[in-house]
Amino acid sequence: YSPIESDLLLRGHSIVFYGDSLLRQLFNRFVWHLRGIPNVLEQYYHAHALYVRNNERDALHIGRDDHLGTVHYSLSAQGSKLVDHPTIQLVFIWEPRLEDPDHIDQQIALARRDFSDHSLVMGMNYWSEGDEFHHGLVPPQIKRFQDSSRYPNMKLFWYPTTSTKYAKRNAFYGSLVNGSNTWILPSEPMSVNAPYAHNRGDTIHFQCGINLKFPGKVQNLNRLNTPETKDCRDMFDYNIMQYILN
Repeated sequence: YSPIESDLLLRGHSIVFYGDSLLRQLFNRFVWHLRGIPNVLEQYYHAHALYVRNNERDALHIGRDDHLGTVHYSLSAQGSKLVDHPTIQLVFIWEPRLEDPDHIDQQIALARRDFSDHSLVMGMNYWSEGDEFHHGLVPPQIKRFQDSSRYPNMKLFWYPTTSTKYAKRNAFYGSLVNGSNTWILPSEPMSVNAPYAHNRGDTIHFQCGINLKFPGKVQNLNRLNTPETKDCRDMFDYNIMQYILN
C-alpha cells in the first residue's frame, strides 16, 4: 500500500502500539510511511506518543518519560487538540513489561474504551524464556484474547522477538492462532529468509537511529546507528506494516 492508499485504508481507525523499543520503531515506520518519507531515522524515546492526521495536516506528540504501568492517560483526548477532527490516530504506549496475562487483559480493555472498537492492539512477549514457551502452549495472553467475545471488532497482532533463532517458535504459535482476530508476527518467511540487516553491533533493531535520547539536542551524526549497508528504509518494519495493513 502506498502512503495515499494507507491513509484511505486507516481513516476512521486507531492503532495502538503497545510495548518496548521494537513496537516504538514499528509505530515510527507507520508515521514515516503515512508522511511519504521512505527513510526512517529515529531519535529514541521512552515515553508514550501520539500521531494524528486529518485531511489537511498531521501532528506527532511525544510525551514525557512516564512511570511504567501508566497507560493511555489523556492521549485519546489529546488527538483533537493537535488537529481538528482527526481521521487517523496512531498511539504508542511505552510499556516494556508485558508478562502478566491479567495486565494484558486490562490494557486491551483500556484500549477498547479509549480508542473505539476498531483498534488494532499490538502486543509483545519480549525477550524472556517464560514458562509458556516450554510446553507447546499458546501464550495465555493470546489465547484469552482469541477466545474472548468481549472485543468483536478488535484485532491483536502479537509481535514476538525478531531473532532468527525464534523463527520456528513464532511459526508454531502462528499455526495455532493465526486467523480471524489474532496473528503472530513476524511470520516464518520474514524470520527465516531474513534479507533484513540489523544495525551494526545490534542484534535487535533494524531501524536507523541516533544514539541520543529525545529530547536531547542533536549536534552531529557521529552517534548514528545504521546497518552496514547504511540503508535506512527499515524494510523489516515496512513489511510488518504492510502485513498489518493488508
